[in-house]
Formats: sequence, C-alpha cells, structure tokens
Amino acid sequence: MRQPSAPRAPRTGPTRTGAQRPPDPRAPRGADLVIPADELADLHADWDEPVPDDDAPREQPEVAPGRPDRAPRAALPGRAPVSQLDDRLAERRRARSRVLWTRIGIGVGVLLLLVGAVWAVGFSSLLALRSDRIVIAGEGAYLDRDAAVAVVEEAVGTPLVRLDTAGIAARLEERPDVADAVVTRDWPGGVTATLTPREPVAVAAAADGGESELLDLVGPDGVVVASVAPDAAPGDLPLLTVDMTQDGAQDTVLAVLSVLDQLPPELREQVRDAGATSPDAIELRLHSGSSVGWGSAAESDLKARVLLTLLQVPATRYDVSAPEAPTTS
Repeated sequence: MRQPSAPRAPRTGPTRTGAQRPPDPRAPRGADLVIPADELADLHADWDEPVPDDDAPREQPEVAPGRPDRAPRAALPGRAPVSQLDDRLAERRRARSRVLWTRIGIGVGVLLLLVGAVWAVGFSSLLALRSDRIVIAGEGAYLDRDAAVAVVEEAVGTPLVRLDTAGIAARLEERPDVADAVVTRDWPGGVTATLTPREPVAVAAAADGGESELLDLVGPDGVVVASVAPDAAPGDLPLLTVDMTQDGAQDTVLAVLSVLDQLPPELREQVRDAGATSPDAIELRLHSGSSVGWGSAAESDLKARVLLTLLQVPATRYDVSAPEAPTTS
C-alpha cells in the first residue's frame, strides 16, 4: 500500500502577479504530484520573468539616421498618425496640381508659337513678294520682259505661301510673245518666272486690211507675236499667202504654219512664201523661183528630208506630196 507523501512546502520567491498556474488535467484528483527538480527549476525561471505592465510608458523608436524629415512614430508600430497622412495627401495633391498647370502652360505656349508662325508665314509681310525679287528667265528676240514683270508685279505684297503661281503663269501665257511659262517661289520674298518665247515662223500682212504698212510676225499656232515695219521683218521668214476670205481659212493657215514650223533652218531660209487653198494643198515657193507641192502637213519631217535631196538637182517644180514617190519637172 502506497504511503502518503509529506505535505509540500509553500513556494517562496517572486510569483507572477495576478496569474495562477492552471491545474493539470492529467493529474489525479486528490493526489499530490511529484515534479522532478530540473523541471521545477525551469518553471521557477519562467515565473520569475517580469510581466510587462500595460500602464508603463513605451520606448519611442529612434529616428533613422539621414532622415531628419521623418517624425518618430508615436502610435502603434506600422501605422502613421492621421495628421501625417493628411499632410502627405495634401502634398501629393499640390504636386499633381503643379504638374497639371505646367502642362497647360506648355500647351498654351506651343499653341501661341504655332499661331505666330502661321500669321508670319501666311498673313504678314515678312515673307511677302517684293518687286525687287522678281526674276524673268528666258530669251527671245520679241519677248517683252518689262511687260512680263508688270504681270508678276500684280501679286506684290502677297505672302509667298498664298501666292497663286499657276494663275500668274496663266496670265503670262496670255501674252502673244510667251508660249509657255513656269513660275516658282524664291524664298523668302521672290519668284522666278521661266518663259518660253513664242517664235514667229512666217510674215503676214497686217490684219487691219492693209490700212497700215506693218507686217505681222505669226507664230506656229497662228498667234501674232509682234507687228513690225517691212524693213524690220526678219529676212529668213517666208511670207504667208492665204486668202483669209475663203471657207476654213483659219484651218488652212494653221496647216501652213505647222509645215513651216517643222522645216529645218537650212530649208526654211530658202522658202520665199507659203500658201494653200486648203489644208491638204499646201504650196511653197523658193527664192530660186521653183515651187514645191507639199500636200498636207502629214509626214512633214520625211518630206523635208526628201526635198533637201531633190534640191541638189535643178528643177522648176518639186512634188513631195507623196514622199515615197517624189517627182520633179
């Protein structure tokens, strides 16, 4: 039979304030437990640790070195005070506002620059056409350069970007001495008009019905390039002899002029006059007194080469209306 153990001596030493050791459910009720000495020492060590008092003041964390602007946390660890959070949100709103207004300022500045550039280029006189910057390019015996300059000067003061170069070229081509015109801008304030003069290919009696003694110099398209006195007419131009009262006289004149325009210079200077009764019956008369039956204006290049060969044989009449089978008499 088990002998009852001696009563436990009361524990001495510091105890945990307000704490009691819970009973071990495994311990038999009404019986005393025997605890080994080493375990008992461990229990005494645990109980001897001081218990933190909730009313005692807590240590404040030190400020991180190099971050003087960070205030020490006075609240629970990991949570910023409400006032500090509001300051940061306000600073963020101010930063966003500064970025927004900076962008708006940049946009307004760029817009003003664009408006100023458009005004300077398209509406101011900074890049407008000046009369001293007009250049007329092209050479011709009957080209009136002063008249061409006067046409271009009508646009003086117009900004180059708004200058109607095609319209200026069209007005230049309306002149009888200009066959073709190309107008280009010459920055910052000039233009260059390149003109192809209309060259006469025949001399005709003045269209006033003989009331004047002037002769008309006629171009290949039937346009009168200039009117000159008989002694001023070029000697290498043939006289155009077409009855202008006949039906289709204009077509006949154009056919004759087309033939004269295609003649090589060494052959044209031998032609004294050219006429026709119809576009298909063109006749040439040479300074030698011989006549040439040309026919229509078709194959004029071939006919000219054949005639130059036939002229090596003296004859009264040369017929090249059929260039593959020419005849002389």
